[in-house]
Amino acid sequence: MHSIRIFLVFILIASIPALSLAAYSPVQRLNVTYDPEGRTIEGTIELEPGTAGTTLYFLLLPNLGREENPYLSERTIDQDYPFGFEESGIEIESVSLVQSESETPVGYRLLPLPPAFQTYSLADGVLAVDLPEGGSGDLMIGFTLYTPRNSLGDDGVTDGVLTRRFGWYPLLIGGTDRVVEKDGTIAYAGSDWFPLILPSYEYEARLTVPEGYALFTGTDRVERSVEDGSVVYRIGCEGKARTLGITIAQGYETYTLDGRTPIEVAHLPAHEEEGRLIATYARDILAAYEARFGPYPRKRLTIVENPNARGTSFAADGIVWLSR
Repeated sequence: MHSIRIFLVFILIASIPALSLAAYSPVQRLNVTYDPEGRTIEGTIELEPGTAGTTLYFLLLPNLGREENPYLSERTIDQDYPFGFEESGIEIESVSLVQSESETPVGYRLLPLPPAFQTYSLADGVLAVDLPEGGSGDLMIGFTLYTPRNSLGDDGVTDGVLTRRFGWYPLLIGGTDRVVEKDGTIAYAGSDWFPLILPSYEYEARLTVPEGYALFTGTDRVERSVEDGSVVYRIGCEGKARTLGITIAQGYETYTLDGRTPIEVAHLPAHEEEGRLIATYARDILAAYEARFGPYPRKRLTIVENPNARGTSFAADGIVWLSR
């Protein structure tokens, strides 16, 4: 019974309606490719830039893991990184305004995050894009995400399985009209601190993975096709979401429990029985949720068996990860 209650908490997290901080809420369009050899996701994010002459700010959350924390014991580092410390990071390759077939470079700056976020590795945590006066077209940011091997089952590659929950792409900061630069970093006007808030946006994405790999995500729409020897997923949400949580891996099997809200369970081999059991628990939990709070806000629910051996489980919009 205790485990079912814990699972209920994760289902609720996966179903919390998205919140927005500002009227400016552009659709975010991603076009990226995953390279399992280099453990990188490379591509672009594109959006309507809003008001010319202003500055947009994006969180580069993966850069919080660029440096090894010298204040942690080696035992702690080894526990998290079985192959030794490997940095996480997101490199900005280009920023431009794109209109039909023309592309105009746009100036940008990298700023540190304020120490409210953590106590180490704060450099290049924010991308500041200065929109030019008279510029037109969509803002396109080229980036490369570097993912470490770790044992956490999150924000890394664990036993060959990549899992990224929050902000693995440049994440537009909500309430951008309230953001100010202060002492070389950023803050909200009238506030001495900068809380980590995941704003909600409409997301569309095209993710290309090698043949033999599968993508699992919590979006409402998932379309799969094979193009030029690669597997292409086109995904999106009907309405706003706070994040695109993803798992990319080989060797998973799936079980789908149909119904008003389809439930897809992605499990490791020989765990089909557990996958079917979990799906029935989720069906009962969704029924209890809807009786109390109203309709579940997503078109589907994805549950993924996560390879971490710590018993750690977590959730994001429309998706739940349960430790093996």
